[in-house]
Amino acid sequence: MIISQQLDTKTDHQVQAIPLDSIAQAQGTNIPFEVCVDHANFVRPNPQKHVNRLRSDNHYQGLSSQEILNLPPWKDDFFYFSYYAGLNGTGFMGFEAGLWSLSNSQSKSHDKCVDKFIENHRQDQRNPMTQLWIFNHKLKQIQWKNNKYIFILEYRGKGFQVINYRKTAWDLAQDQTVWFEFVDTKGNRLGGCTEGWTCPIRKK
Repeated sequence: MIISQQLDTKTDHQVQAIPLDSIAQAQGTNIPFEVCVDHANFVRPNPQKHVNRLRSDNHYQGLSSQEILNLPPWKDDFFYFSYYAGLNGTGFMGFEAGLWSLSNSQSKSHDKCVDKFIENHRQDQRNPMTQLWIFNHKLKQIQWKNNKYIFILEYRGKGFQVINYRKTAWDLAQDQTVWFEFVDTKGNRLGGCTEGWTCPIRKK
């Protein structure tokens, strides 16, 4: 269960971005995406508070402090979901990432985005949306180039975004995983990985 504590939310906002009504196919295409929520001032909790919070849950009582802080959801800034894995998957990932510290209003906004993601998968089996969670960066653009996704990110040292987009036709036709590449707004490479639950992004 995700609980809440109060944080400053004055600059937090929900954004309606580009509609998800097309499937990008051509190489070099800019892929439309929706910013479902952008908590620009969100900061993950203090590491010791995070350890204490997780240890209050029976699932983590046997882990040392270092083991808790080495969990990928806590260390990584990029999360990828092609389907909802339920409370035992998606829910625990959010918990381990520190989203238990979202304020009440932030948590409600996040829950609405997750609900939208689940409902979309019920209604659109042809090309349901993919959801991203991004920490400490602002997504500026998604490109499809050389059969991989290029995510152009602006580092801001804080913040949490939920992004929705749809896969390319080529990606939909594949049985293999597709490569993710991360670059900053100046074109510097920040990292990369195949589609998975989380991906590391090089820290500033």
